[in-house]
Amino acid sequence: MKKIHTPILLGNLLFILLSSVFLPSLAKAEIKDYMIRRMIILKTECKLDELKRSEPSEGGFKYLAICENVSFYPDGVTINCPDKDVETSCKIKTKAKKFDQLNLLKNSVSQDHEEAEKKTEK
Repeated sequence: MKKIHTPILLGNLLFILLSSVFLPSLAKAEIKDYMIRRMIILKTECKLDELKRSEPSEGGFKYLAICENVSFYPDGVTINCPDKDVETSCKIKTKAKKFDQLNLLKNSVSQDHEEAEKKTEK
């Protein structure tokens, strides 16, 4: 029985041609959701509950992170990524909310408490 041998050179050439067509589309860099999740964890006080991604007409990505704890970000965290391929282009647009009124209330309660203690000491 004769064995039919296919030339290895032809097989390698075919592999190189096919991979040059399909590999660039597979290796396309794009910002992934886990990168945005990492940014939220490291740079905000938001405990992430949900992450929504949209593609604005200007290009790039826009993310809205909904937080479990609404203390600092009651409306969520907005992140804009003008370049879809570069993670460093992403910027957090939402500033953390500070409730200074609560500190004023805390200070007035502690002052009232101090005054009450002074009256009871006399």
